[in-house]
Amino acid sequence: MKVSWLIIPLILLWGCATTEDVSYVQHRLFLVEEKVENLAKRDDAFSRELRQTRADLETDMEALKGEIRALREDLKEKGQLLEELYKRMEGLEKEIASLKPTVTVSPLPKPSPPPSSPPPSTPEELYYRAYGAFKDKEYPAAEALFKEFLAKYPEHELADNAQFWLGECYYAQGDYERAILEYEKVLSRYPKGDKVPSALLKEGLSFLAIGDKVNGTFLLEKLLKEHPATLQASIARRKLEQLKGSQRR
Repeated sequence: MKVSWLIIPLILLWGCATTEDVSYVQHRLFLVEEKVENLAKRDDAFSRELRQTRADLETDMEALKGEIRALREDLKEKGQLLEELYKRMEGLEKEIASLKPTVTVSPLPKPSPPPSSPPPSTPEELYYRAYGAFKDKEYPAAEALFKEFLAKYPEHELADNAQFWLGECYYAQGDYERAILEYEKVLSRYPKGDKVPSALLKEGLSFLAIGDKVNGTFLLEKLLKEHPATLQASIARRKLEQLKGSQRR
């Protein structure tokens, strides 16, 4: 505690001063005792000097007595002062202990669950909700919604689109083998749909991504043959030229 560390140096300082004072008095008493012992050995011829010296010694003794009394009083006062300081210190410790705040931690209110979106009321609403999740890169959510759409509305005019975007969910996550399966469903189930060129392109690229150049090249060439005027065909053409250039090197 801070109060205790402030008092300890003070006690040590007083302790050193008191010890020094006592040592000084002890030294002076030793000198007086030495003089008395020396005088006792001297001849009576020196009685006059003895009387004078004794008078001096008596004066010194009175002075020493006074200093000893002063030291005793000083020590007594210091003892009383230390006692008061310790009492004050104990009182401060109690006050400090009583100042410790009692913190009452109130439980945090449970967060309200986010309001759930109402179920889609139309096929179009379900489709565009799935497509919005895909655009936000929420692929697992988009995957689940596209599957729900295809299960409920397999003959809807947007079904081929939903099937293609389901393949795109897997392609975006690097799951090319599952993407191939979904793209193939576009070709087999919706052969006249407007997503066929895109499905041919992405299925071919998926095969190339897993190292299958034979099937990848076949699908890209099929795209050029069956849908030559599409944007997807121009992309496939550039990709095939890159493959031929790398083979020549």
